[in-house]
Amino acid sequence: MAKKIKYLVPAVLLFCVGWSYRMPSYLNPGVYQLSPRTTWSSLPASAFKLVKDDISSAEPKDLKAAPQIKAGQKAVYASFTLGNAGQKVNYLAILDEKAKWQSLYVDVNGDNCFDEQDRVDLSFEEQVRGNRLKYTIEPVVIPVSYKNSAGRIIRKKLQVDIYLFYNPNNSLVETMHRVVTWFEGEGRFSPKKGLEYPVRFALVDLNGDGNFNNFSEDAVYIDLNYDGVFGQRERVTFRALFDLQTATGENKQYRQYVFPWPYRLAVVPVAEWESSSFYDPVDDAEFPVETVNPPAVAEPGADKEALPRGVKK
Repeated sequence: MAKKIKYLVPAVLLFCVGWSYRMPSYLNPGVYQLSPRTTWSSLPASAFKLVKDDISSAEPKDLKAAPQIKAGQKAVYASFTLGNAGQKVNYLAILDEKAKWQSLYVDVNGDNCFDEQDRVDLSFEEQVRGNRLKYTIEPVVIPVSYKNSAGRIIRKKLQVDIYLFYNPNNSLVETMHRVVTWFEGEGRFSPKKGLEYPVRFALVDLNGDGNFNNFSEDAVYIDLNYDGVFGQRERVTFRALFDLQTATGENKQYRQYVFPWPYRLAVVPVAEWESSSFYDPVDDAEFPVETVNPPAVAEPGADKEALPRGVKK
């Protein structure tokens, strides 16, 4: 209850005093703790973009074991890379004799084997713009290697969805993935000069590489209207360097700092930011794995939402 009141008060005040005439671009200076999340109901579907994977009909050269491909079946080998240590994730999808997706194997542990334990359940077949589509019913949990500031490898779990497309008209095969793990924090922002309020924010890996510090490609959402969800129009600028005006009216250059696996997000003056090790994950503890899937595919225009009262983009 106390937490709800904490966010209710600034929401009421904002309604009374009105919003600024432009969308806030950044969180206020500070160092904010981040926590991984594995449920998606508070984010727009467009926050989880599909990324095309590398496909091959030939077996990976280091493959040690795989299910037998029967006559009439077609094996599709695909891969994508996660984390700043360049970890490659291989998977095998099989089209049956009727050119329908039959099974999917994901080499989660990186042992170059597609065993029965690597088999992943697929959805019922759907038709999307002439394509036969199947996707993972539940996200695949993948231990990913990250390098910290000292060069030490740490392992963290990411949740990933895989999508399989086949067009029977031209025999075109496409496979895609998306990272559905995201991070939530509590920061502070100023809707207008002289005002500062607590606010929830989300950090999302939009380009599917498992790193959360691609400033030009990833995204930050701020719950600007305090409704408990992050709308598409609440996405704000995610940039490494920018200028902010201090309380004295002086313009000062600030830096947003976050590691590929984000333990903290910092907005600090460029001349004063601390040792980068401060923002490293402090241990290898894993977070609980939940299995609630987000919407399958975002439809064009599905995230049309009104801006908060008085705010112009």
